Amino acid sequence: MTPIITHFGTPTPIKFAHKACDEGLFIDFRCYGTINVTAYDQDSYPDLDALKLELHPKNIVQAISDAAENRTIDDDEFIANPDNAIGTVIENFLSTIGITAKTDIHTHIAPDESREVYNALSLDLIKQNKISEHLPKEPHGELIGCGHSSISNGMMYNSNSYHELTINKTSENTLKISKTDKECFQPEVRKTYTASVELLKPIAELVERENMAAWAKFQYIEDPNFKMYDYSASSSISLNFNDTSIGGNSHVHRWIDLSATHQRGYGDITKEYIRLLNECVSHATLVKEEADPKGINPFAIGMMQYMQKNGITTNPLLPSEPQPPSPPQEQEIPEGAKICPHCGHPGTGKFCTECGSVL
Repeated sequence: MTPIITHFGTPTPIKFAHKACDEGLFIDFRCYGTINVTAYDQDSYPDLDALKLELHPKNIVQAISDAAENRTIDDDEFIANPDNAIGTVIENFLSTIGITAKTDIHTHIAPDESREVYNALSLDLIKQNKISEHLPKEPHGELIGCGHSSISNGMMYNSNSYHELTINKTSENTLKISKTDKECFQPEVRKTYTASVELLKPIAELVERENMAAWAKFQYIEDPNFKMYDYSASSSISLNFNDTSIGGNSHVHRWIDLSATHQRGYGDITKEYIRLLNECVSHATLVKEEADPKGINPFAIGMMQYMQKNGITTNPLLPSEPQPPSPPQEQEIPEGAKICPHCGHPGTGKFCTECGSVL
């Protein structure tokens, strides 16, 4: 059987009521995922086009919405594992129309008032400050390092660049900060800073509060309907822990794909994380700075030199070939011509052909 896979996402939050909520209070979920059909009633769907039409993403979202209208959360299933709970809703809906499928669903609480409403209820179902994570608390030791990096390649304007910022705790109980920036058509610039270890505390508090150590489990789900072949970009953050206090290693690295975290609605948290990293740099002391012109693509150098020769925007950071001065050209004056008193251009008529003044 040819597998049929449908990708879908809920454009607006799906509301589920909780039994402990007063009338009109809901938990607002956003979800997205894939549906992989394993079997179907061939009498109802004689061809694949009919099956694909039934599995249109709008139909799936509508089925979830219809189930939510009369669905009350009567136990902790939507809190402990909402992905499985909504996946079950979808699979039950498909089975009623003769389709058997496996689902891979990802959910998060919609970033609106419902989160505060739910936390204010002080229910026994959840003891954490936030319920947006839907992940078991990831155990870890002391945060001893962190960072952020991004890279872009391709034909888009100002691509072919990368940036990296790392912060590490040293044996002298200080912070060593390394910052590398490489803009398009620019040399690579590397800077090293030193800073107080106290600057790492706000980052460690954010990592602990938002359970960021568990984000390494997230994987980005590609959208098959939107692919770019002439451009690529990626962004990630890294966290390093000393897990000896919980029986682990002294250096445990966790790499987090920001594309995957943004898919799950954690964009505001990652912005706060990056802001704290940059704040460390602003309070640090610059120790060393160096630029590497070899970091420039030779093709880019040739292109910029061509632009310089042809009077296009120049870049002072790039090497350019010295141009010999142009030899002065003698101006041939026609017989009987008059010299314009304003611009000095010779002319034979009543008016200067250069500036329009009367000759």
